Amino acid sequence: MNIEDLITQRRITTYFQPIVSARTKATIGLEALSRAICPESGQVIPFPNIMEKAVEDGLTVELDRLCRERAVENFSAIKDKHDDLLLFLNLHTSIIDKGVVGSGHLINLVRQLNIRPENVVIEILEANVKDTDALRRFAQTHREYGFLLAVDDMGIGSSNLDRTMQLKPDIIKVDRALIKNIDQDNYKQEIFKSLIGLSRKVGALVVAEGIESEDEALVSLELGADLLQGYYFLRPQIINSDTIKSCAIKIESIANKYKNARIKTIRHEQETLKFYNQIMNTVIVELSRVSQAAFETKLKKYVNLFPSLEYLYILDMAGKQVTDSICCSEKCFRNERKIYRAGKFGADQSLKDYYLYIKAGVEKYVSRPYMSLASGNLCITSSASFHDRHGHGYILCADFNP
Repeated sequence: MNIEDLITQRRITTYFQPIVSARTKATIGLEALSRAICPESGQVIPFPNIMEKAVEDGLTVELDRLCRERAVENFSAIKDKHDDLLLFLNLHTSIIDKGVVGSGHLINLVRQLNIRPENVVIEILEANVKDTDALRRFAQTHREYGFLLAVDDMGIGSSNLDRTMQLKPDIIKVDRALIKNIDQDNYKQEIFKSLIGLSRKVGALVVAEGIESEDEALVSLELGADLLQGYYFLRPQIINSDTIKSCAIKIESIANKYKNARIKTIRHEQETLKFYNQIMNTVIVELSRVSQAAFETKLKKYVNLFPSLEYLYILDMAGKQVTDSICCSEKCFRNERKIYRAGKFGADQSLKDYYLYIKAGVEKYVSRPYMSLASGNLCITSSASFHDRHGHGYILCADFNP
């Protein structure tokens, strides 16, 4: 494979993959994905192989520019009929280390084809850049031109959060490795929610990449993804109005399914909270009839009656445990890893939200789901204040496995 001939003869074509918004039921943009065609067989050559050979031959900048030129040229024909679309343009960011920060190639290219920089998103894989200062200058220069910036492949080991935040991206694209089977993996869900929280704080939108199933799409939306991309909606291909329409049908479908699933989830959450509240009220009625010495006996009775209960424990009004954490006998000690341990009598829980909210005057508190340090399971903690038979104030805490 002769890379120089490929570049000279401009044997690069562009496939596009839609990036969609289920909430607005629209295709927001198209990611340009370069492909090379073998002149002898007519088959597509895997692009990583081509770029690897370009690196070996010292033609990275030339190949990258050709890919951008072909992408912008092909997008120009599409945007005439779909003027609101964004072009997501991959930049082989290793070229930043070669001193192309202020060359003006991209801004001149889009201007020549009457594309506004505001309609172009430059995707940056920051891990490929060694020169941090050059990366920062590149981002600042192109932001001043009006281009949008996206950080690609967030969520994998090579991503540097500090450098990512210095870039001040408009969009964060979460790597497909994190999205794959996210509907079945609580750990991936928690990481994804953390990235969503980080993105909200810096004002960036989040794209969930690599969506291949309906469940991955629905869970990504549920967790807060703004935009979706993947084979579920459309494989990379040459785009025209017909393919955009076919994608719109898939978007409409997932939007309706998300709406119905969200309504179902909200109803289930309300029923679950109502159930938790009933359990708390039942236990508190019993506790209010006895003194502290009998608390653990009562907790042992009730913790085994409800399958969703993992632990019951009681704090005094200073946040100290006045009982051990009483566990359902069928669930205790299943997780033997030493990092997980339940609070004991006398443990100080005064910095936990389930104490602080009650201390601040909230009548009842229910936490968001979190990983329990007592059991290693996903957990929701409910807390409520009560008085024993002598009028002394306490706080009942219950850990539920949702």
